[in-house]
Amino acid sequence: MSRGFLKVLILMTVVWLLFLAASSSIAYFVLAVLDGSAGSVAVSVARTVVGVVVFLVWIVGWHRLTVFWLYRVLLGEKVNEGSAGGDG
Repeated sequence: MSRGFLKVLILMTVVWLLFLAASSSIAYFVLAVLDGSAGSVAVSVARTVVGVVVFLVWIVGWHRLTVFWLYRVLLGEKVNEGSAGGDG
């Protein structure tokens, strides 16, 4: 196997593990709201907001990891914030 393939395989493994962590934490917060066992309305809203925030953090983290990995590790380039590859 080529070195590039192994790097992509590592990236996909890390992204998959992050997906599992994010989905399990979202399930922990949101399933209680769906079951109706969260208590008051304020607790339900707070748990839902935390679930959405976890999802958004996962998306941003996934994007940053992917940009870093593809440009820095695979291509060996420095990622500039203002470049097309950057997310700035």
